Amino acid sequence: MGQLRDKMEEDLRLAGLSPNTRQTYLRCAAVFVRHYGKGPMRMGRAEVRDFLLHLLEERKVKAATYNVYAAALRFLYARTLGRPEEVAWVGHLKVTRRLPAILSAEEIERLLAELPSLKHVAIVMAAYGAGLRISEVCHLRVEDIDSQRMTAQAAKALVPPQPDQWVSQAGSGRSPWAASSLR
Repeated sequence: MGQLRDKMEEDLRLAGLSPNTRQTYLRCAAVFVRHYGKGPMRMGRAEVRDFLLHLLEERKVKAATYNVYAAALRFLYARTLGRPEEVAWVGHLKVTRRLPAILSAEEIERLLAELPSLKHVAIVMAAYGAGLRISEVCHLRVEDIDSQRMTAQAAKALVPPQPDQWVSQAGSGRSPWAASSLR
């Protein structure tokens, strides 16, 4: 797929896609080409259809994986090869999202009791109690916490109300982030 791969990579860059997405689309296109052992210019709608069915029925990929392959093939045919009619029919599968496990109060207490310092307790309480991502917790500062409104400012978004214990701990004079709070 040499020259065609290079052209697709350029098209992906021109489309402004992230390096991760570009790499993924190129990998998906390569898997498609390897599956049939011939170049995509010599293949069309029938091969795309059969390949997507192969992913679902034989490889039993999840909906999210199918959607990535479908998007990569749509891009390959519509943008790089200039043959959008070959993939215009390709749709998305609905991705089912699983709800996260909710810990009981006892499980949370046991988890917090095992942490080595007040700093770690505050980090886990912030992450779990507010549903923050780890990057948001890492950038959270004491002044981001509004104990009057029981909210915290994280990643340019207002986080929903926090448990009283977390707000009082994080908003107290003893900052869990201060070096002096380490055990």
